[in-house]
Amino acid sequence: MIVLLAIFAHADPGVDADIVRPLGSFGEVNWTDMVVTATGDAQRRTTEGLEGVEASAERVASSALRLAIERVQVQNSLTVGELLNESEIGKQVATRMLKRTISKVTYGERDDVALELTLPLSDLLKPWTWQRLDEPTGEASAVDASGLIIDARGHRVDPAWAPRIIDSEGSDVYTGQLSAAAIRRVSPAVYVRNAASDAASRAGPNPIFVGVQKVRGSEFFLSEAGTQIIAGDASVYDRLLEGHLVIVMDP
Repeated sequence: MIVLLAIFAHADPGVDADIVRPLGSFGEVNWTDMVVTATGDAQRRTTEGLEGVEASAERVASSALRLAIERVQVQNSLTVGELLNESEIGKQVATRMLKRTISKVTYGERDDVALELTLPLSDLLKPWTWQRLDEPTGEASAVDASGLIIDARGHRVDPAWAPRIIDSEGSDVYTGQLSAAAIRRVSPAVYVRNAASDAASRAGPNPIFVGVQKVRGSEFFLSEAGTQIIAGDASVYDRLLEGHLVIVMDP
């Protein structure tokens, strides 16, 4: 309960800001909504119609989105760019880049066009995540937590699609797996600024709260106390397979 109170003591329910990180100069990734965004613009030539300007802006945005996506961390030591170099899975991921959508179009006074494209990471990385499916254990416990919230504030966190949780003995607790049912609708985790944000409700009404001993990128090393808390609830792993993992981090 001490950890729970500490997280909410520093949380401002009125502030629901997302965790957003730049992807070079090409775009940005929202690690709360798990969406990549890039923009492109084009100026109208004298004889060019508006549709042509829009098409030019979309081509620029598409190129920027591709370059931005390559910088997204899949895991602590794996980027989408590196994933694209793998023969089979790389082709599948590259094909899913076409799932991007136009989220905003702005027209200037001279028919200049600025166009924004977005792509959900759940769509982009589904082929990679499918390779890591796991089956729920079906175990229950007296605690029966609805999810897990990790308090990583005070540590430098570099978010990734599939975070890794490591216990005090150095063994993996979780490395980003999802169940077949969950993969169609959620990401392995969400990153938030405070546990009072709307996005933190992903962990459900009765989550377990734990701190970390250290963080290395998107790898979270539990203390002995945190390890014991998680080990005390047999249902935690199944909740993680459902994507009920929230990581609280500094902006």
